[in-house]
Amino acid sequence: MSTESKTYRLIEMSESMQESINNILQIVDEQRELVKIVTASDAAKKFEKFIEGINEQIDNFNAQVRTLTTKKQSLDKVISACADNDETEKYVTLLLSALGVFENDVPAN
Repeated sequence: MSTESKTYRLIEMSESMQESINNILQIVDEQRELVKIVTASDAAKKFEKFIEGINEQIDNFNAQVRTLTTKKQSLDKVISACADNDETEKYVTLLLSALGVFENDVPAN
């Protein structure tokens, strides 16, 4: 059984989560701007259902951001613990191996 550290993969995962959070927040900003434009138009009444749908999406995106943020904070605590303690890193790597996480990684040549 390989016990090669997978901490770098956790760091990549954390970075990916942050990118997702940033992308979602950008979409939310754009959707809010769109709602402002549509609401300010003369045809706002015609697009009430559309605006409601967009606002629902914004709420869902905000919930996703909260969930991702919580998961990223937890992951960052694990990464920090691994960086601070070789024994912790060893056990985290063993746990990841036991759970089959990152098992499909192809070793670099």
